[in-house]
Amino acid sequence: MKVIAIDFETANHSRSSACALGIAEKTDNDFCSEQYLIRPVPCEFDSKNINIHGITSDDVSDAPTFAELLPQLVPKLNNSLVLVHNANFDVDVFCCSLGQQSLPCFQFYYYCTYSLLKNILPNLQDKNGKQCYRLNFLAKVFDIELEHHNAASDALATLKIFYKILDLFNIPTAEQFFQTFDLRTGIVKCNNQQCYNVTGDDYDINDSLVDDASRTRLYKKAKKISIQDKTQHYHLDWDKIRKTPAAYPLPNFENKRFVLSGDFNSTTRQDILEKIKLFGGIPLANVSGKTDYLIIGSINSCKPQSKKSNKILKAEALQSAGGNIKIISEYDFWVLIHDNHTELQEAIQKSWIGRASI
Repeated sequence: MKVIAIDFETANHSRSSACALGIAEKTDNDFCSEQYLIRPVPCEFDSKNINIHGITSDDVSDAPTFAELLPQLVPKLNNSLVLVHNANFDVDVFCCSLGQQSLPCFQFYYYCTYSLLKNILPNLQDKNGKQCYRLNFLAKVFDIELEHHNAASDALATLKIFYKILDLFNIPTAEQFFQTFDLRTGIVKCNNQQCYNVTGDDYDINDSLVDDASRTRLYKKAKKISIQDKTQHYHLDWDKIRKTPAAYPLPNFENKRFVLSGDFNSTTRQDILEKIKLFGGIPLANVSGKTDYLIIGSINSCKPQSKKSNKILKAEALQSAGGNIKIISEYDFWVLIHDNHTELQEAIQKSWIGRASI
């Protein structure tokens, strides 16, 4: 099944005032996107909307209406999986912009990446500690270039974010992803002068389509899709997670002293030592009163008191005496590196659970 992403901009508060449509798709070797300007009917622009996207009535004076553009869009949309970041807005704009004219017969499935990210990464927060799934924030998180409120750029970012998620879960295709987590899509079906929109869990990709006997646009309340439990024990690709580009400045370990103890499950000791030096830290061989962090390999972290290494025992003694040394696991070390990246912390945690069950 072809996978594309779309994004609308509107001229005013009305959902039937589409003035730009962005469509993005993935080719064999790369991603591509294009923007279509649309002349809304009536062609009335609010200053608030112009300030958001920069499109004016002059820009669309020679553009087609949505009805005139639709035949050009149908080959891209028909039977495709369409990704949208906030389906409540973009799918509704699509349906409302169709008007009452005679429509070609076509259908497409859609899925909301906003809902997807909210369920996969329930604790994703911005630097102010607020839960955030805005597209411009997600673009920073996943290191994706974005010209926000340019319809083509927004659609492209939406598509790239979806494929980043597939990559993190090491799942090659959208079909396999939806099957793995039993996700349901919405569906839009157009036939003559009727447009049917069924949302959420009412239909999946393999279900029969909307009943042709219906005479009004259907809006069924979407059931909340929660895949958090299903992803909790899924084996993520550890290396891909650790190599995901950072959205915020790298950690600063300048003049912080680190000591390692034991054997490590996630990577080699050398890899951790290189990370410490890369971020300005100082690796040391032995624990002292000047040590800031003792990193304990997971293979040693569950040992009873009598079998703890001398480094661990000395660090615990320093802590009891009021020292500032921190004793952390190798998992805590990766979280420390990604201290500002809550989404990576979530992914690391899930990957850790998966590795522990091997």
